[in-house]
Amino acid sequence: MNDRKPADMQSIAQEELRGISRTVAEIEWLLLILVMLYQFFEGPAPDDRAAIAMGLYFYAAFVMSFRYANFYKTESHWKIAIETFAMLLFITWVLWFTGKLASPLVNTYLLVIITSALTLGKIATMLEMTLIAACFVLLGENTNAGSMFSLAYIGGLAGQLAPMLLVAYITTIFCRYPLRPEQGPPAGRNRRAHRALQHARFHDHGRPAFRSGRAL
Repeated sequence: MNDRKPADMQSIAQEELRGISRTVAEIEWLLLILVMLYQFFEGPAPDDRAAIAMGLYFYAAFVMSFRYANFYKTESHWKIAIETFAMLLFITWVLWFTGKLASPLVNTYLLVIITSALTLGKIATMLEMTLIAACFVLLGENTNAGSMFSLAYIGGLAGQLAPMLLVAYITTIFCRYPLRPEQGPPAGRNRRAHRALQHARFHDHGRPAFRSGRAL
């Protein structure tokens, strides 16, 4: 009985990761659709359109091969971290050809931040924020080594990054202290973990567990 419990908890963790992974896949396809709509409605320059289309092709190929080709059958946080890094690279590529920091798609970096905050924790999210800050410096126009250390440049960069940093902080806080219903099983994807735990209890004791006159 005691040997079965770690395996049951591991299966619950895998079920949780599978649910998170499906959500990450939805975010990836949402990002692809958003960039395709920008291609269709905004109409960038022909040379830029070709570069964006190439980025769309390679990123879609990455998503399909990494997620649907079953190269990695076991879900892990490392897999999600690689996907968020690829998402960051794709967004930076698109911004480079759509106006850089003046692009209307600059806020798509929030998808990377929210995904990382929901799945990878505070440290990984801060690393992602550091990479995004480096991308902002890279995308900045008319930036030289001297002006990068000026007070005006640092203040402007901080003003652009502050909303994203606030989103990252608030999202990680909500994930650390989630809202819990006072009665009944958890909602959403946690319901699958609840059912798995109840299934493990049934096999441990030979009958469903009861509390306060009703089944858990």
